[in-house]
Amino acid sequence: MRSRLLCKLTDYPQTIETFPLVTDLDISMTLAFLEPCGINTPHIHPRATEFLVLVEGSNLRFGSFLENGVVAPGQNPEVAGTLNRYQATAFPSGSIHYQFNDGCQQAVFVAGFNSGNPGTSSVAQGFFSLNAEVVNATLGPAVSFAGGGLEELRELIPESLAQDVRSCLARCRL
Repeated sequence: MRSRLLCKLTDYPQTIETFPLVTDLDISMTLAFLEPCGINTPHIHPRATEFLVLVEGSNLRFGSFLENGVVAPGQNPEVAGTLNRYQATAFPSGSIHYQFNDGCQQAVFVAGFNSGNPGTSSVAQGFFSLNAEVVNATLGPAVSFAGGGLEELRELIPESLAQDVRSCLARCRL
């Protein structure tokens, strides 16, 4: 019974499946370790708002994209900022968002969700898994991929945590 009342935050994520005590509370959380210059690639949580607190590190850049029609055509729909230790931000349910560790130290953050099952959908991975006709039509003729080109691109897309931002890597001598 004791194991059902305690959770270990490194057992990621904490949901009703991994921590049954939260079954009727409709909450969950996760603890993330983001290496220097690492990025938690753009994703959404379709069933929850996320409240993220940086507990270790600095220069955790984040961004979220406003829904269609909120900003005038031609304006940037991204809301972006930088968190330092013990600062927080929120991402509304269903919003596309990311976190990028622009620091040279590991960043550790805790994210709480107002759902026992927030779900996660990675944007690039989801988009490029659609059939080739839809991807090509969406991107338009100037950047459409012919035949095997799209398959090769699909294989290059990283999992949700990636590391390859050149200026950060150079600055941190990584």
